Amino acid sequence: MKSALWRLTTAVIDFPRVVALAGILSLLHAKLVEFTYDRVPDAYMDEVFHLNQTRAYCDGDYKYWNNMITTPPALYLLTPRFLCHGHERYINSFLWGLCFLGLVRYRKKLFPRSNVAEAILTSMVVSILPVLFDTSILYYTDLLSLTAVIWGLSTANPKISVAFFAVAVVTRQTNILWAGLYVAHGLNSIFNLQRPFYSLWKVIQKYATFVILALLFVLFVVFNEGIVLGDRTAHEPVLHLPQVWYLLAFIAFSAWPVLLFDIFHIKSRLIRYWFITAALIAAIFASVSCCTIAHKYLLADNRHFTFYIWRRWFAKYSWAPLASGFIYIIAVFGIIPKLNQKLGPFLTLATSLATAACLIPAPLLEFRYFIIPYALWRISLPEHRRSVLVLELFSHVVVNLAALYLFFEKPFTWSNHPGETQRFMW
Repeated sequence: MKSALWRLTTAVIDFPRVVALAGILSLLHAKLVEFTYDRVPDAYMDEVFHLNQTRAYCDGDYKYWNNMITTPPALYLLTPRFLCHGHERYINSFLWGLCFLGLVRYRKKLFPRSNVAEAILTSMVVSILPVLFDTSILYYTDLLSLTAVIWGLSTANPKISVAFFAVAVVTRQTNILWAGLYVAHGLNSIFNLQRPFYSLWKVIQKYATFVILALLFVLFVVFNEGIVLGDRTAHEPVLHLPQVWYLLAFIAFSAWPVLLFDIFHIKSRLIRYWFITAALIAAIFASVSCCTIAHKYLLADNRHFTFYIWRRWFAKYSWAPLASGFIYIIAVFGIIPKLNQKLGPFLTLATSLATAACLIPAPLLEFRYFIIPYALWRISLPEHRRSVLVLELFSHVVVNLAALYLFFEKPFTWSNHPGETQRFMW
């Protein structure tokens, strides 16, 4: 009988249609990137910094560092040299198929008895999350970050998994938290309350490579005198508690068919656990009142959808931040129980704490920060109804088409930057 490790590591090979589909997805993505190069040939927004750094490496200048970049250089180092100087965006076409494969693997790891078609649909729903898909056609780090984390989580052997997480951390510093979540999964399966010290020792032995990764990360923070690279002025850690509520609202809107089909259960939980509902109302009121932050980028950059959400809702109506609490409460009762249903209390708590630690220190409301928390929740969701999956997929396609239409067909200019084309994006 094959071992569990063998079944996991050969999961993709056992499903040739998944590999073929991943290849097709990569090719389709490459065609969209080709179209993007045709319509947007020059570096756009953060691409200016990313491409500048990558091309310095391509030219052999590994001492150069663009001070506007605040995250580590994995994407720049991993981009093949033949893509340098004009074709860098195509790296995401390869990564998109690879990310899809990783999502299918992780889905099958969590739900080994589910059929491949269900795993494919669920993974596709996550793959075309609008904010992820929108940034994937540009030379951004989000897709590599998610791909490395998902492959790390889907790999059973810690010695192999840690390599993926090393790439993840060298892509974005906060990914160290998801490496910790991987260890939490191991702790959950190994730990024995009757033998706590022995269990802890077994965990340390099995995940020694992750201990090394954590120590290296601590050394980086110490020698760097902080977690942020480059210019830190716009990324000083703060206590931004509403970030958690924004994430819950983001997940609720992104996965609205799941919550819609579960609305009667959500209503029942709201009433049955009235004391939790009351506590949530108090927590939302307190956190929104004390710790709402409007970052200068959020207020000034009208290229991002968050600018309009903030300006036309949160900033326009004084009662809007608190009124949004209704959405937050529905999201809590729709999202957390479903996560708990699959992972159990310990891993649900570990996932929630890792998510909070990732988001709360960030001063900027940025949808890209929500990609990995959403992906981990959605891929872990015990949702097998084909109608829900198809509706989610259709919803993402519609939103993507609308976002791409705005990006390509509705450019505009700023009066203080004449001649520079600006575009709407997430």
